[in-house]
Amino acid sequence: MDNPKKEFIDTILSFQSHDVWTVFSDFFAVTALEFRCSLSSFEFKRGDLEQKKAAINQIYAKYQDKEKELFPKLYALLEMLIDAEIQNKHFTDIAGAIFHELDAGNKHTGQFFTPQHLADLTAGLCLDAEKIRALITQNGCVRFSEPASGAGAMILAWAAAIAKCGYNPQKVMFIHATDIDIRCVNMCYVQLSLYGLPAVVMHGDTLTLKTWDTMYTPIYYFDWWNLKNERFKELRKND
Repeated sequence: MDNPKKEFIDTILSFQSHDVWTVFSDFFAVTALEFRCSLSSFEFKRGDLEQKKAAINQIYAKYQDKEKELFPKLYALLEMLIDAEIQNKHFTDIAGAIFHELDAGNKHTGQFFTPQHLADLTAGLCLDAEKIRALITQNGCVRFSEPASGAGAMILAWAAAIAKCGYNPQKVMFIHATDIDIRCVNMCYVQLSLYGLPAVVMHGDTLTLKTWDTMYTPIYYFDWWNLKNERFKELRKND
């Protein structure tokens, strides 16, 4: 496919039953739920699994049969876009870029995401390569906390910066991301999952410390980050 990004945008625009922002949000909600259902043996009990499946069906019920068939197509296109970024050793907020190209950040939603080039500039200016190396040598990883993650642009900028230091962020970067907007949480979670980055993504309010839901990217379990995280907590207790 010559231009999967354009194809993704054209597919979103082809929906007739709902506006662009609703379709965009529902796609990421469904994808996040599908990921979590596939991790059900790690993440939650059977009753919770049935609840997640019911949430997926509730979203699909809003759409015509032909439109439902477009959701797997959108997923394949997003995966293609992120795979291309990984192959080029890039970590880019694809979802945020598409969001702006769709002009979804209008006065009605009030939703705007940090442009990737600004996030990359910030990470580049703040990165202390020697400190990163020291942390990885001491702890085996560098931990990154983002209290207002949005779609994940700043997190991905740091992943790119760590890659420039000669490390694979999929192996040495542990992420804790939080956002108050569930739509942003879903976007961030799906992207970090597809980039293969170990992360805990929380739907919560950083200021009040309230948490409504917690999601774990697949690699968090498959690469044993759940155990590594507990080991790190023990090391901190002994400091």
